[in-house]
Amino acid sequence: MMARPPARHRIGIFGGSFDPVHNGHLRIATKAMNQLHLDRIFFLPAYFPPHKRKGPLATAANRLAMLRLAIRDEPRWKVLTLEVRRRGVSYTFQSVRTIRTRYPKAKLFLIVGSDNAAQFESWRNFREILRHTVLAVYPRRGFRFQRKLGALKSHTQVIKSDAINDSSTEIRRRVRSSRSIASLVPPKVGRYIESHGLYRKGA
Repeated sequence: MMARPPARHRIGIFGGSFDPVHNGHLRIATKAMNQLHLDRIFFLPAYFPPHKRKGPLATAANRLAMLRLAIRDEPRWKVLTLEVRRRGVSYTFQSVRTIRTRYPKAKLFLIVGSDNAAQFESWRNFREILRHTVLAVYPRRGFRFQRKLGALKSHTQVIKSDAINDSSTEIRRRVRSSRSIASLVPPKVGRYIESHGLYRKGA
């Protein structure tokens, strides 16, 4: 069930595969809370991301469990299961539409990396997303998005941060090659990955 903050709150929407959630995600969420003066962040794990050729390696249940462990100590952060319950390809506009219906007076911020901001106009129904949200863009190494924003510039706020280099792909590679991931994920997430035997095979 979706948590209900007061209708006029400032709400961040942070989507992704979270396969697995890592410290970079949590750093960006903290910076977004502080810089954008957010009252709540909804983490929105995708069932199957539309811009990826392969689906997540961990099951939806495992990814939800890791995400909940990672944010357990921050009461203003909540996991929404809209896309996981909907199954199929996860389109952001559908989730934004649902959240907007629930919170018609809230100020919504869609938290995205500069890699996704650079290709945002390829997203399904991106104009509808912009009608309801402000893009809150954080820097990713190797993606200079400012020159590509164009008409999106007036709909965008930049989260000031060093480029986020943490990568779920790198975490999975480390697990597969039996290298430590202690510096990349919260301890509870690391223990979950180990105890459930996640990512020992695959990319």
